[in-house]
Amino acid sequence: MTDETRPEPLLPPARTGAPRGAGLAIVLDFDGTITDQDIGDKVVERFARAGWEEGVRRLARGEWSVGKLQRWEAARLPADRLDEMVDFALGIARLRPGLRELVDFAGRSGIYIEVASAGFDFYVNAILEREGFADLRVVVPRFTSDEGRGAGGSPRLEFPPGVATCERVGLCKCDRLWRLQREGRRALFVGDGISDHCPAGEADFVFARGSLARYCTARGIRHAPYEDFTDVLARIVRLGG
Repeated sequence: MTDETRPEPLLPPARTGAPRGAGLAIVLDFDGTITDQDIGDKVVERFARAGWEEGVRRLARGEWSVGKLQRWEAARLPADRLDEMVDFALGIARLRPGLRELVDFAGRSGIYIEVASAGFDFYVNAILEREGFADLRVVVPRFTSDEGRGAGGSPRLEFPPGVATCERVGLCKCDRLWRLQREGRRALFVGDGISDHCPAGEADFVFARGSLARYCTARGIRHAPYEDFTDVLARIVRLGG
């Protein structure tokens, strides 16, 4: 069989020195990956006070990082309307098909799985809890204020203890992958957008859609396209778990 006809492996060899057959781990983005649209963007559009669009324009011009935009947007959300924002997010959220099957398969197969999100915890946790994923490991910034959770005052973001942050995207998704790789696991990443660019370059393999797929293609990052989690699960099952 020539190199030209040899089929592509279901997953390529580990990039990080983990042996083939090492335990798998999956890190999932939330907005636009687990959900079929970016819920955080919709919350900001609906509730942020006037002027929030300037942050988006500065990001588009390359003047701001995703992390700076996230802090800008959080500061313009009404901290005393938390329940309204949660209800709004629950009303528009739809999950991509196949997540339940993927999580159940991971549980049966000893595959570690977590959600690493650059969104806000109030809607990420509420949506996952409603959909029956309350036990899923989630790493996400916490939205609060200087007067306490759900109160008035100046909104701000807090990060869970021990979770690495970076200026580019806020919560460091790369660090989530590195932790797993240091344990000897082969870390798979599933994402769709700009906050997923850095981790795509660090994962042992990437499942990509949307702008992340275009980014991976442009930079020669090995990846598999997906429409929903049935595609992700099918490839992992063919690998043998």
